[in-house]
Amino acid sequence: MTKTGTLFRLLAVAALLPLGACDLLKVEAPGRIADEDLNNPIAFDGLVAGMQYDLSQGYDASNQDLALFTGELWHGGSYDFADLPRGIVDPEDQNFEWSEGHKARWTAEDGLRRMRATYESAG
Repeated sequence: MTKTGTLFRLLAVAALLPLGACDLLKVEAPGRIADEDLNNPIAFDGLVAGMQYDLSQGYDASNQDLALFTGELWHGGSYDFADLPRGIVDPEDQNFEWSEGHKARWTAEDGLRRMRATYESAG
């Protein structure tokens, strides 16, 4: 067998190998998680991850606007920041940041309430 033939066979196997692995990677999405299924200590890692995500989103939105207000950040025209870079803040422009912050607070408080109730009912 020549080097070219061996190389061709190796490339063919390498190209077909991912197709055979597709059965190993099947993931089934059962749909939405029922609310009562979150009252399980096994689900608490996911609850905490959601709390962290919402806090990060709220912090990021507020931090970005603060950087625009102070001139520490300047956009290149890809997004419409209205008059924020000029220091003009309209209250109606801050609804997103307000809601993101309160969403983070509600998510954390509800997650802690759920965890506390789960542990108290377990004894």
